[in-house]
Amino acid sequence: MWIDATVENGDTFDYKRNLYGKGNQLTADEKDFPTLAGKGIHSDRELRNTKIITGLSVSQITIDARPWSSSGVGFIANDETIMSVIYADNQTVKRLGLTHPDIARPLFHIWNISREFGNFNTDTITGEKPEINYLVYNRHRIMINITGSRGWQESIFNDEILGSGHMEIWRETDTIESEFLRENYDNLSQHQLEELEKYLSFIHTGEMVLFYINRYGFYEGHTEYRVDPITVAFVFGLKSINELHLACGGDLYNYFTSHFTINHE
Repeated sequence: MWIDATVENGDTFDYKRNLYGKGNQLTADEKDFPTLAGKGIHSDRELRNTKIITGLSVSQITIDARPWSSSGVGFIANDETIMSVIYADNQTVKRLGLTHPDIARPLFHIWNISREFGNFNTDTITGEKPEINYLVYNRHRIMINITGSRGWQESIFNDEILGSGHMEIWRETDTIESEFLRENYDNLSQHQLEELEKYLSFIHTGEMVLFYINRYGFYEGHTEYRVDPITVAFVFGLKSINELHLACGGDLYNYFTSHFTINHE
């Protein structure tokens, strides 16, 4: 079976109009973030000077992004701002030696495969609909579970991005990775160590965040829908466990559990 997972700008993707093309998967917000559009990573100077995104003030976007504003769980935690989150994640991606499109690409691969796979018909003989048990990506076995929901979530930015689905993407840590965590994080309790493994290996989000990553370098703040760049790099084998450990200053647990509250103005 061959499925086209190409990441590209395709036909319109709009739940409101029942249009299910790929959408603009490669589009970056060139007007507000020219360096991001040109290099795939933000300029610190541009971020410090950003007051408007897509015609909306960053203060208004922050209000809309917090819990129980435009959505129940929100897009950032109550003590975070839209710019503190974008800035912190940009620093992490730079320390990894990657770009935001590098992080978005494997996620779009999964999304595109799922979209195409959903078009396969039920077998007329067996009455069964094909299912994806797992995918192999950079030699890692990736598990996926993607489901829809009623209605859709409006974007916090002034754009066409909508969300309706739930994406769960995960993989098991291998023996070497588990040993590395036990040896380097022996100060953690068993419960904390299990938490750390889950932070590293499990993603729960919606499809709109994939578009946000490429367009704004926004992964969501510390909410249940956050797509952490460290987790993506781990799950899809973009970096080794030691490289991720070093990128977080030798403290992955603190990295995952600390909110992004510093505004670099």
